[in-house]
Amino acid sequence: MRRRGSLRWIAGGMLWAASMMANPAHPQNADGKTDLVLLYGVRFAESRISFDVISSGCTDETYFTAKVEPSADAFQLSIVQLKPDRCRMRQHIISVTLDIPPVAGASEAKFQLLNKLAPPGALPRFDR
Repeated sequence: MRRRGSLRWIAGGMLWAASMMANPAHPQNADGKTDLVLLYGVRFAESRISFDVISSGCTDETYFTAKVEPSADAFQLSIVQLKPDRCRMRQHIISVTLDIPPVAGASEAKFQLLNKLAPPGALPRFDR
């Protein structure tokens, strides 16, 4: 009996470890940094950007910032996560909207998004 109970604990631990590896909390970019958030959708409207991200229940606009840096032929736009979502709700996708920082000569400016995009249907949506 004792051996059978130990096997259940081992199997449970292996399932837990596999689930943690399947849904990483913060994807890493090429530099090994975790500040560029993985996006599940992006929409631009005038001087604002709306994007879909993973939330564990607390995520809102204050968790992110938009950064713009000049490049040779376009401005590089990145969405940076400022702090992690430490809530314990099941992970789901929400929409967040931020203002794009003003850029000199931006009326005809081109932007290059540096964040990676996730495949569609990866996590369920939850609209507040």
